[in-house]
Amino acid sequence: MARGKIFISYQRESAAVAQRIHDALEAAGFDAWVDTDRIQHTDRWASTIDEALRAADRLVVLLTSKAAASREVFNEWFFFYDHRKPIHVVRIDGSELHYQLGPFQRLEWTSQAGPS
Repeated sequence: MARGKIFISYQRESAAVAQRIHDALEAAGFDAWVDTDRIQHTDRWASTIDEALRAADRLVVLLTSKAAASREVFNEWFFFYDHRKPIHVVRIDGSELHYQLGPFQRLEWTSQAGPS
């Protein structure tokens, strides 16, 4: 039985890490959503993302310097912020946190976290 629906937000350069986190969450019994495996080439991208955002109970955002500058990543985490849903930040490269992400639970992802 799934333990909750999690939306994983990331910038394309972190796709491999996003997939690893997705797989680990699924193995732990969560229903994790990441667009690397849930959007088909025929889907309407924006509609699919919107449906997944609304269905999710919480967000895991993979923060890198490029993700911090990404409009899409900002829109995704701000959706959760605005709807008062839990946000968990995974800092990949030590990027500075947006001030609104400061209060949320976070962890630092390092190269020692395992093979890519």
